Amino acid sequence: MDSPAIPCHASTSAQQSCRRFTFSHSPATLLLTLPMDVIVKKDQEEKLQKGKEKAEACLYTMIKVARDEDLAEQIGKEIYFDLVDHDKVRTFCIEKQMPFTQLKEEVAKAFGIPVQFQRYWIWAKRQNHTYRPDRALTAQEEIQPVGELREVSNKWNNDELKLFLEVELCLDLRPLHPPGKTAREEILLFLKLYDPLKETIRYVGHLFVKGSGKPLEIKTKLKELAGFSPDEEIELFEEIKFEPIVMCEEIDSMWSFCECQLEDGDIICFQKSLRNQSTEQYRFPEVPLFLEYMYNRRVRVKKEQEEKVQKGKEKAEACLYTMIKVARDEDLGEQIGKEIYFDLVDHDKVRSFRIEKQMPFTQFKEDIAMTFGIPVQFQRYWLWAKRKNHTYRPQRALTAQEEIQTVGELSEVSNKWNNSELRIYLEVELCLDLRPLYPLGKTTREEILLFLKFYDPLKERIRYVGRLFVKESGKPLEILAKLNELAGFLPDEEIELFEEIKFEPNVMCEHINMNLSFHGSQLENGDIICFQKSLRKLGNKQFRFPEVPSFLEYVHNRQVVRFRSLEKPKEDEFSLELSKQNNYDEVVECLARHLRLDDPSRVRLTSHNYYSQQPKPQPIRYRGVDRLTEMLSHYHQLTDILYYEVLDIPLPELQGLKTLKVTYYHSAKDEVTIHTIRLPKQSTIGDVLNDLKTKVELSRPPDAELRLLEVFYHKIYKIFPLDERIENINDQYWTLRAEEIPEEEKSLDPHSLLIHVYHFMKYTAQNQAEIHNFGEPFLLVIHEGETLTEVKARIQKKLQVSDREFSKWKFARVSLGRPGYLQDYDIVSRCFQRRDVYGAWEQFLGLEHTHNAPN
Repeated sequence: MDSPAIPCHASTSAQQSCRRFTFSHSPATLLLTLPMDVIVKKDQEEKLQKGKEKAEACLYTMIKVARDEDLAEQIGKEIYFDLVDHDKVRTFCIEKQMPFTQLKEEVAKAFGIPVQFQRYWIWAKRQNHTYRPDRALTAQEEIQPVGELREVSNKWNNDELKLFLEVELCLDLRPLHPPGKTAREEILLFLKLYDPLKETIRYVGHLFVKGSGKPLEIKTKLKELAGFSPDEEIELFEEIKFEPIVMCEEIDSMWSFCECQLEDGDIICFQKSLRNQSTEQYRFPEVPLFLEYMYNRRVRVKKEQEEKVQKGKEKAEACLYTMIKVARDEDLGEQIGKEIYFDLVDHDKVRSFRIEKQMPFTQFKEDIAMTFGIPVQFQRYWLWAKRKNHTYRPQRALTAQEEIQTVGELSEVSNKWNNSELRIYLEVELCLDLRPLYPLGKTTREEILLFLKFYDPLKERIRYVGRLFVKESGKPLEILAKLNELAGFLPDEEIELFEEIKFEPNVMCEHINMNLSFHGSQLENGDIICFQKSLRKLGNKQFRFPEVPSFLEYVHNRQVVRFRSLEKPKEDEFSLELSKQNNYDEVVECLARHLRLDDPSRVRLTSHNYYSQQPKPQPIRYRGVDRLTEMLSHYHQLTDILYYEVLDIPLPELQGLKTLKVTYYHSAKDEVTIHTIRLPKQSTIGDVLNDLKTKVELSRPPDAELRLLEVFYHKIYKIFPLDERIENINDQYWTLRAEEIPEEEKSLDPHSLLIHVYHFMKYTAQNQAEIHNFGEPFLLVIHEGETLTEVKARIQKKLQVSDREFSKWKFARVSLGRPGYLQDYDIVSRCFQRRDVYGAWEQFLGLEHTHNAPN
């Protein structure tokens, strides 16, 4: 008799072998709280458990069954890429010798889905590192034992089987009908819906399509799944991969699924179309931008989690070890003027030692002697302290009594809020051959340890030159000779001294009075003196930053900006060093110099969207921001990218104009030209057409009259009145089409009509007829009593279609997407008497034919 399947929640030995232990504390913390004999016993038990699991591995297979319910629960909440986290789906522990049909009966009991309604798909890892359902199990495979089946789908691990359970449900969530056999032409696609307003994505189901079919044919079904109205415009994208970068591309609805290279397990993401509205209100207007943001966030979260784990590990070890970071003069010399300019050292880049807290500090000094070659008697250590002005300086030397303490005791004294780390400065005097000069003497309370930086205004460089002990009662005049020596100057070189006080939020660096005592100048241990040659005789005109304060101010505000051409928004073209305090004029002037433009006002800038990694929809207005920092800021995030474009007229002048892109259709020639029209914003449509007349070839100059149409998705949505102002017209999504008004339209009699004529194709999707417009729409005069035969003759002549091709065309009155076919004897004008249709574009004469040539 076959053994039954064992769900993972059952209390059996097989299930126990699959259990995982969870700890409320980290393992390291837990072990520290247990006696040694308990720890040894626990290790033995774990070894026995692992041996048991290994012995049972040849008997059982873990089967993980993913269902639509799992995809719906996880996508948009726990995961955003691919389809499911298999570690969070229902798992069954099955004997390898059990027939797969027995598993289906267990699944029927667990999920309430009869066996005949179940169909299973095997998952496969693709070359692009995605993991998707690959193919349905065959009837022959379903009678095999589970162990053999596992080897078919996953040769490298026959202890685990991952399946997707496909079942169709009716409205009350009961199985609808047994799945039929999928033909080779059928493709299983998974569907996700994205909402750019809520910034959410969710799973809405799966769908079988024919490879020869087109995405256009499933739009009705997608809108139904999303809860959209039937006439909602939607856009489709394929989620291709997400490692190492996100790849999500728009799907051409007119191509077949095979031409789009869609196959079993592929994912289609769809959303409402935003082409007819501004996207400025959305952070991520389209699916690819949202997925890219989520991927970057996932990488950031993963990094934060790794750091959290590392910190947890460090915290668990904090009671045993201390990290000692030793800064030396060599570190200060290497970093100041290269990696840092303010304060003294970056402690994350100095030599670190992981020391047991119980080690005496004297023992640590011996380790330092071996590492750096500095005898113990030549070493003196200083503790660092964070000051109220946010600077970080050596504060005092360790006392002899402190040096005989343990490292742990010393770290508690120096850093009460983080005793797992100890930062110290190692002081040692060196002679010319870099060997220790003499044992350090004891510092008195009157002595002050000062650090020295030298600034060269000609080279615009600052560097560390050493440190000096001075007496509080002494004066800066007394150390000038020593400073000249450290800088390599003559002894009588005139120099000026400054104290570097702080750099956040603003730089504070003040001139030092030579005649005041160090105490009178409020100098103390760890303070920094910056000095330079006096420029009183040379003057300051030849230097950009003549004195230390101006140089430090420059460094503090320095910002390297990467500039990209707006036409190539993905490519860095060049970088410029600017100041965060630069105003608008200074930024564009610097950019114009680099571009060798005489007029900076011909440069227009666009800020960078930090989240979408694309240019913002609207450019920066002329003098519309005060500082460079405002140009680089986006939702409290600072970027280093700006986009630029070179205009043919100054930006202030352009901002007073409205720019429209108008497509002109010649009435007598098969010719289309695109023109850019710039006029004052208060201008009218009449002004636009008058300007256009000077740029195009008219069939009947000077009597020709033009009109402007608004075209979108192959429909005419508006005929602009001549007196309408152009200020609010948006040509970003709509096509503005200009054309001559035919003579017969200029004097319409009361019984004639001007109707819309559109090309369309009809297709069937989900047992519903749908139409798809294409080609160029146009307007046509219909006279009273005119039959379809007469109208067809005029249309054929207008479009210049051959008799053979035209004989295949069908003609219909289309209202709100529903075609009503006409016969040759029908009076066309009678079909267009209704006036209660919303929008003239939704009631038109439709020309049904294949889309194989422009019309």
